[in-house]
Amino acid sequence: MQDIREKITYKSKLFHLIIRVVVLTWCWVIFGMVVNAEEFAPVDAKAALLVEGNSGEVLYEQNAHDVLHPASTTKIMTGLVVMDAVAEGRISLDDPVTVTAEALAGIPSDASFLKEKLVEGETLTVREFMYSMLMNSDSTSCQVLAIHTAGSVDAFVALMNDK
Repeated sequence: MQDIREKITYKSKLFHLIIRVVVLTWCWVIFGMVVNAEEFAPVDAKAALLVEGNSGEVLYEQNAHDVLHPASTTKIMTGLVVMDAVAEGRISLDDPVTVTAEALAGIPSDASFLKEKLVEGETLTVREFMYSMLMNSDSTSCQVLAIHTAGSVDAFVALMNDK
């Protein structure tokens, strides 16, 4: 009997939630929402840009024209290109890969959030480097994966640009 009451209560709560969402959506559509840039407080970011999707109208901007490095975007793109290589069978997530001096070249000391930085000669799998890159924002792992996937960072950048 208790199970039936819990199911009824759950269904009732779910039904009421759906009704609220529908009513709020209806109010938004009927009355419209006018958004002005002045209504937004500054966001906790170096820059921000909010654009209305259909018209392209800029609704809010904060330092939108500042030149910033695309760090995390580059890491996501690196992950996509590496996974393309895995899907094509050119590399495997289980491939052992060794950190080289070439991979460490030009990486600033603050470009990694790993507790213990990667060092030359250290060997991990592609999967482990992917985890390190995507979960710990490690730039060295990007370079290691780029070299393993395409032979050089420049060749990997060409693959990213092609994608």
